[in-house]
Amino acid sequence: AYRRAELCEPHPAALRFTPYQLLPTTDIYIAQLRGEVIHTMSLVHDGELGLPMEDLYPDEVNQRRSEGLIIAEVSCLADRRANVDRGFDLFCDVGRLMVQHARQQWLDQLLVVVHPRHAPFYRRYLGFRLIGDKRDYDTVNGQPAVPLSLNLHRVRHDTPKIWIKFFGELIPNDVLQSHPIPESDCDHFRSLFAEAEQASTLRGPKTQGGADLETRDEAGAEHTLIGAG
Repeated sequence: AYRRAELCEPHPAALRFTPYQLLPTTDIYIAQLRGEVIHTMSLVHDGELGLPMEDLYPDEVNQRRSEGLIIAEVSCLADRRANVDRGFDLFCDVGRLMVQHARQQWLDQLLVVVHPRHAPFYRRYLGFRLIGDKRDYDTVNGQPAVPLSLNLHRVRHDTPKIWIKFFGELIPNDVLQSHPIPESDCDHFRSLFAEAEQASTLRGPKTQGGADLETRDEAGAEHTLIGAG
């Protein structure tokens, strides 16, 4: 999905993962079809490494910390299918799981960095608000980006168009329980990452990018929703 959107260069391990995904403070949500992962997104809680977007928007993140807000960044959205029409419903289903899980963990705000073209979708349909200016983001091959936030306390009153789909039916608490990644799996990915970094260093510099999820709004306009990091 990353390569299809030209948001990153090929990786020696043919995988895309970051140090954030190995932290216990990051939640990874997946959808499977016949045992194969076809969709994923991550929620990086503010913690040991901070948030991925701080490389570009440190002031916007620090302002929320100074206000005592509990924040997390939506990151690494990807769908293995190229058909944009098939991706949207699944994006909503996984997003519903993510948002309800975030509220269960008493988060105040969700942050995300997206391409300026796609900000209207996040604002109109998901209830996000613009919190900074447009900047070029090296993490997605230098493409322009803007930061957005979703206030999980106020969104109930703002009632964006997708509110009912996300919160019309509450997910049972037992479904929202986290399942920590075994330390042996973390060691496996750390090893792969180290080997890939070494191989990449021998060949020269590379650029890593964010993920993409292609979808359409109600008017049929195509979007690539970027969750960087």
